[in-house]
Amino acid sequence: MKDKEMIGGLIIVCGIVAVLLAIVWLIRSRVAEQYPVHIENGTVGLDWILLAPVNIRDEQRVFEFLKMRHAKPRKLTENGVTYLRAEEGDLVQVCQHIMSGLYGIKESEVVDLLAEGFSWKP
Repeated sequence: MKDKEMIGGLIIVCGIVAVLLAIVWLIRSRVAEQYPVHIENGTVGLDWILLAPVNIRDEQRVFEFLKMRHAKPRKLTENGVTYLRAEEGDLVQVCQHIMSGLYGIKESEVVDLLAEGFSWKP
């Protein structure tokens, strides 16, 4: 009888461990992988990454938009990824104008921010 109780207890413990491992795996699989980021040439800039279909579609519009605001955009490729980069001008204002002028996002609308690799204290 003790052997059956020990086996039953061992099965329960193994089941609990399996459930805990499954939970840990599930949580870890939902966390975005983080990569170290170094500011390009020590300069903060606005990067328009040309991977998403919308970004590719709007490349010329964004390029002209940045040019009109004297942000001096450049087309670069790094690690096999092509992007537009602007480092001059009021980049915060330029971003706001891109959101409102090109995409019609109103100032009162809420936009989600995914902060990765830094803490955000508004």
